[in-house]
Amino acid sequence: MHVFAALLDEQEALARQRPATIREEIQEILARVPRPCTPPGTDIEEAYQDACSCRFRSGV
Repeated sequence: MHVFAALLDEQEALARQRPATIREEIQEILARVPRPCTPPGTDIEEAYQDACSCRFRSGV
C-alpha cells in the first residue's frame, strides 16, 4: 500500500477493506514486543586473564 504513494485517506480506505481476521493478525504482529535478550553470564576477570595469557600472544 505504501509503495503506491497513496494518500492517507486512500490508505485507510484500503485497510478498511481487509477482512477482519487479517486486520487482527496485523494488529497482533505490530503490537508484539520481542523478549529481551540476556547474554549468558560471563566472568570478566577470567576473560581478561585469558586474553592476557601467553597462549593468546602472537608467535608463542
